[in-house]
Amino acid sequence: MVKQTKSNQNRPSEKESPLGVDRPSSSQRISKKKKASSNSQKQKPAQTKTNSKKSSQKSSQKKKPSSFIFPYALCKDTIKAISDQIFNVHVTGLESVPQKGGCLVVCNHLSVLDPFIQALYSSRKLTFLGKAEIFELTQELKKNILSKGSILHLQPFQMMLPYLEKFLEIISDTYVNQLMEWGGYPIIRNYATSGNVKDAARYYRELEDGLVKILHDGHLLAIYPEGTRSTTGVMGPFKTMAAKLAIRAKVPIIPTGLSGTWKIFSSENITKNFLRNKITYNIGKPIMPEDFVVGEHEKKIAKILTTKLEKQVFALTQHSDQRSKGRGVTRVL
Repeated sequence: MVKQTKSNQNRPSEKESPLGVDRPSSSQRISKKKKASSNSQKQKPAQTKTNSKKSSQKSSQKKKPSSFIFPYALCKDTIKAISDQIFNVHVTGLESVPQKGGCLVVCNHLSVLDPFIQALYSSRKLTFLGKAEIFELTQELKKNILSKGSILHLQPFQMMLPYLEKFLEIISDTYVNQLMEWGGYPIIRNYATSGNVKDAARYYRELEDGLVKILHDGHLLAIYPEGTRSTTGVMGPFKTMAAKLAIRAKVPIIPTGLSGTWKIFSSENITKNFLRNKITYNIGKPIMPEDFVVGEHEKKIAKILTTKLEKQVFALTQHSDQRSKGRGVTRVL
């Protein structure tokens, strides 16, 4: 049961992802498009790689024609009803979420379950950043099934290939559209390590512009300033990207805190107390743009604001009687 208790920005570094996201291993797969002309084939491998990443990410951000999409509201109500039977979710501070207008929602990150809890128990739809690979899963499946080494290329099955290819294309488009309908926004996490710093800087500028537009269009954008999930259950230091976005977009920042989701899907937890897990999601009061520090360089303002956010989010992971104490000793959430 759920209880409700109610300017332009400095550009990101060319060597570091401004989103603060964790860098995947070199085995990360980003779909690549072959160049049609001989001139493009003479380009450096790093250039080809970054261009293919860029085109892949851009194509993922656009909805494609598909036969059917499950409505967001219907899916949310259905999944929330199931969640209420499995978890004991306690939500506070819903009254702090403005009824309209763009806002940046920041939260600590403990589990893959976190975005689902935020989306299901928020009073408004959230937009989440997701790694581009998530949006390309069906493309990889399609590539493997239709590869030349597949059994489908044998004589008895060749006549089926055009129909199968069309079917897989529809499935792929529906999958991407569904993710975007539910609030997904694809990003490339390690663009800065591709070898072409100019392309990386350009990509992050365009990404930042896109995120600012989401906020200006009146949507809620959820960001995990730690940049990755905690591996210890202790909240990590915050990156400055969330603060930079809020400063540039001139929108409120809503600090939120989650506890109870770390290792929730571990075998030990599932066998012992899976159905008794208490998950707490506390929503703090918005930090309004007029409350941002003024009179300083934007980079310094972002650092000051990030420190403030880190303290408030940590406090929101504590029990209500401990919130005013700020961040003291670290503990597993």
